[in-house]
This record gives sequence, C-alpha cells and structure tokens, in this order.
Amino acid sequence: MKKFAKVIIAVLALVCLVGACFALVACDPKSEAEKVKVIDISLTEEGYAFAVHKGDTETLSAANELLDELTCSIKFPVTLSR
Repeated sequence: MKKFAKVIIAVLALVCLVGACFALVACDPKSEAEKVKVIDISLTEEGYAFAVHKGDTETLSAANELLDELTCSIKFPVTLSR
C-alpha cells in the first residue's frame, strides 16, 4: 500500500510539473500581441454605464430611484464633474 501511495504521489508531482511548464509557455510575452488586438474606436460617449440582469426588477428599480434622486438634487453636477 505504501508503494502504491508513493507511485501516485510521483505521478501527481509529474503532472503538476508538466502543467506548470505549459502555463509558463502560454505566458510568452512575444505571442501576447498576436492574441489581443486593441482598437482605438470610441464606442460610446458616456463616461459611465451599468447593466442589470434581465428580470432583476429589484436592482433595476433601486438604480432608477438613485438616478432620479441624483438628477433632481444638487449632487448631479458635482457627480458629473468627478
């Protein structure tokens, strides 16, 4: 039984070592430019945005109440200037 446990531990250690090698190879900074392309196109003019899951009426109504409160109070121009 002890010999079997040693074999299992050795195999797991080898698997971890091989996995670490693959992870290091995947993090090559030279190939990073090929994976991601950054485009400089303005998709929106807003400085902020948020999303609510479809059907989440509780969060949506809370967000709408907060927006109504901000737009009706003096805090709105201050908030926009930040």
